[in-house]
Amino acid sequence: MMQAHLIGSARLLAIVLPISSLIAPVGILLNSRPAQAQTRFSDTQGLWNQTCIDTLAQRNIISGYPDGSFRPNASVTRAEYAAMLNKAFPTAPATRSAVQFGDVPASFWGYNAIQTATKTGFMSGYPGNVFQPNQNI
Repeated sequence: MMQAHLIGSARLLAIVLPISSLIAPVGILLNSRPAQAQTRFSDTQGLWNQTCIDTLAQRNIISGYPDGSFRPNASVTRAEYAAMLNKAFPTAPATRSAVQFGDVPASFWGYNAIQTATKTGFMSGYPGNVFQPNQNI
């Protein structure tokens, strides 16, 4: 039972630590919101997290959709998260070898992001040599 708890805690830390690294610096910006903030996305105007979204977009860590929306209530897939991690930490060193996941062909849009996120140790695959790129994080 204790071992299962430790494994669960390690997985939680693997997700929370990278996210907290992204959010902590942006959290400071919440208190310095301009009086007349303009957003680059059609669906984030007036949201409590508009400044954070805009700041991350300005830093090219996140991006919206071709229609000009951000879809702030949409889920994030594992492939999208891998892409965000790579943009947030572009100089993270590789700590392990590449893995060729059976469900991520080289033609998949997030192939390079997934390869980098797994080589740097930010993310891992699942048993059976799969990554599940379209699974919500």
